[in-house]
Amino acid sequence: MITIEQPFIEIVNGKTFLKSRIIDEKQNINDYLWFSSDSEYGQYFCNEVADAFVICMLLPALRTEQDIEVKALISERLFYNIKHSLIYIFHLSYGKRRININCKGIFTADYHSQAVGCGCSLGVDSFAAILSHTGEECFQGYRITHLTYFNVGAHGYVDLEKTKKSYLKDLQMVTSYAEKMNLPLVCIDSNIHIVFRGYDFDQSGDTRNMATVLSMQKLFKRYLYASSYPIKDFRFTSIQSGYYESLLLPLMSTENTELVVANPDMSRTDKIIYIADNNMVQHNLYVCWKELIVNNNPESSIAKIKDNKLNCSRCGKCLRTLLALDILGKSLSFSDIFDLDYWNVAKSSYIAKVIYNKNNDAFYKDLYELMQKTDYKIPLKSKILVFLCRVKVIGLIHRIKRIICK
Repeated sequence: MITIEQPFIEIVNGKTFLKSRIIDEKQNINDYLWFSSDSEYGQYFCNEVADAFVICMLLPALRTEQDIEVKALISERLFYNIKHSLIYIFHLSYGKRRININCKGIFTADYHSQAVGCGCSLGVDSFAAILSHTGEECFQGYRITHLTYFNVGAHGYVDLEKTKKSYLKDLQMVTSYAEKMNLPLVCIDSNIHIVFRGYDFDQSGDTRNMATVLSMQKLFKRYLYASSYPIKDFRFTSIQSGYYESLLLPLMSTENTELVVANPDMSRTDKIIYIADNNMVQHNLYVCWKELIVNNNPESSIAKIKDNKLNCSRCGKCLRTLLALDILGKSLSFSDIFDLDYWNVAKSSYIAKVIYNKNNDAFYKDLYELMQKTDYKIPLKSKILVFLCRVKVIGLIHRIKRIICK
């Protein structure tokens, strides 16, 4: 059994905390789960309901096959959707038994919240969401009023000291961008990593972030969450919740806070086309996975790479972004933040990788389709590498090397 106790607010050293004691019998957890913010925004934490903590505990409860007892109120809309939809969706995705949830009662008050929030990671998805919801063409009710930045696992979850340093370092860039956009920035820290054992961020990122949003229902009337995948790629899977987030987020909404997937009609390359000519993007785009990789695995090969650009230009996310920019003829505009000398060396091999794996990866397929649409000239070296891979020559060479080097 998992027990969630009544949330309460506590102020410590000028920081406002929203806390709830969590008792998880199978994970041996008996501790306070918390969200924290500065006093300016801490006043918007919602302690009347346990919504944020319930969302946090759904996946842990499912993995350990435990029922949930909530000794607090839950928003009516959310509780209905949890019982009739969310638990079933997670059951389909992970193949675990359907759990039960009970609560003290339901809650239907109106906080009269007004803000429209949107996450600001400075990545491709983030920039596409921000630019499409700050212009004059955006409906007034969906126009962003506040940017947000959460520390809930996107920077790593193994070495928490390194993770916090990475978060604070990146926060400086996000703060600078928010100031240039003349938009207030809401920052929320949390220790929710303690309950997500067994789930990486791809599996639980939507849940972690939406739980954090629901901690501040008194502020957010609507929250825009940048889509991970377009709706056309929808599927239930245990690998990444982003594939079904267009269904997931509305079901996590409450009467006070509507959770909206931004740009679900756009693929990753569509978004890059949309943002590539924006001057702010050209100097602030931050897609790099290096710090996340290093924080979770300090012995990885990428940890030994020295780079002097904002983006390492070597990790998978950097390379797929560089290829899209190269296909569009826009890479030179991003020379301040990517190592184009390295890219020009690595390009042929990476293109071969994309072509060879296009049927096994949605992002590679997206890039390959963009090559075809634009009549992109594929280097001869890439074609040769693809051919060698298909006839298994490269695999054979690697196997011979392993035998020789034993």
